[in-house]
Amino acid sequence: MIEIPSMFWFNKVKDYAAKLLPLAATVIAFFAWFFNIVALVFVAGVDWITSTLNTIQLAGGGAEFSVWPMIGLLNAIFPLAETLGILSAYFTFWAVIISVRWVKSFIPTLSN
Repeated sequence: MIEIPSMFWFNKVKDYAAKLLPLAATVIAFFAWFFNIVALVFVAGVDWITSTLNTIQLAGGGAEFSVWPMIGLLNAIFPLAETLGILSAYFTFWAVIISVRWVKSFIPTLSN
């Protein structure tokens, strides 16, 4: 049978817990603050980017490429409407990255 620890042991554990409780509360508060910053800045930013990218219209808008045979052939191999949609998404993503780097350049501890 396992022996129950003495009262001295329980008093020592209580003393150590009382010393660690402010530290534990500080650590928990820091992690709550950090995850709040991540949720507000990163997740909200990614949600904004994805909602912006989802508004891009990839459907062909009635463009007629049969007038020039070479453009019709090029459209058959590389679909122009989808290519322009992908390029606009790429340039939007590129502009966001450049904007973030530009804003980061004003913070002394974060450099490019």
